[in-house]
Amino acid sequence: MTPALILRKARTLARRSKLEKVWFLPVFVLLGLAALALRVHRIPYLLCLGVAKDEAKGLKAHAWVATDRVTVTGGRSFLGFAVVGAFEYGG
Repeated sequence: MTPALILRKARTLARRSKLEKVWFLPVFVLLGLAALALRVHRIPYLLCLGVAKDEAKGLKAHAWVATDRVTVTGGRSFLGFAVVGAFEYGG
């Protein structure tokens, strides 16, 4: 299995979990699933935790898993978030 195919499958897993209304799962469970899928196939990844200031709501938090400039979970909505924690797996 090629790394590109594994990444595609990991993204599909993350998307399907959202499409199937698994909204009750905490974000960290989805991050863990993505990280586990990548780790099983020894694909390096970066798990990030970030915060951003929202004028109306105060602070907002976000988390995402990315590998080689490809976001596996967290979508593209992490722009504007300051990274306050990051965990790297080297493969």
